[in-house]
Amino acid sequence: GNKLEDVMFYAMTFFIEGFETAALTASSAMYELAMNPDIQDTLHEEILQAFGDGGDIDLDVATSLPYMDKVVQESLRKYPVMYAYNRECTKSTNFEVNAKSVAIPVGCSVVIPVYSIHHDPQYYPDPEVFDPERFSEENKAQRPAYTYMPFGEGPRICPGSRFGLAQVKLLLAYLVHKYKIQRCDKTPDRLTLSSSAILVVPVEQQWIRLEKRRRFSK
Repeated sequence: GNKLEDVMFYAMTFFIEGFETAALTASSAMYELAMNPDIQDTLHEEILQAFGDGGDIDLDVATSLPYMDKVVQESLRKYPVMYAYNRECTKSTNFEVNAKSVAIPVGCSVVIPVYSIHHDPQYYPDPEVFDPERFSEENKAQRPAYTYMPFGEGPRICPGSRFGLAQVKLLLAYLVHKYKIQRCDKTPDRLTLSSSAILVVPVEQQWIRLEKRRRFSK
């Protein structure tokens, strides 16, 4: 194909998929921070140590904060962007399932149930609990490969994932640095996820309250 057209296609893919990922992930992360003030306090302390009282939020620093990374990964674990991915088998494979061999031939369409994997108690005990420490190096090492796939995996992994993650981390760093994210009268106690949508989106509106932190309130 035309090289310019290829560049334009990938640029649009990065923008659209990155924007979509960022919007969904940021809103779910902010909701969970409002519902879990102790986690928000830990994240705020990390951000404060990195940027000081009034320092500018730097992208490279924001994307390298370890606890921030855990918070965002746990948000994507609990609320992956999509319920499942469709893939096509490119190499004949056999699996043992309940002591029986199951063959998947080349060309077979395979559905990867990402949401179900992310909420399997075998891999994530108490899956409805928001716990960033699931993504400590120690805990990650105890889980099998491919039990965390918010953007897919392999050569077909979402090309806009890094762009989307950078946006989310920068936004959260800015907001948590300057504001307390709090629940309000309209904040739902828990989110009901739509069963009719392809994307993992809540039925309820995610109302939160932002209170400017004391050092910024003058």
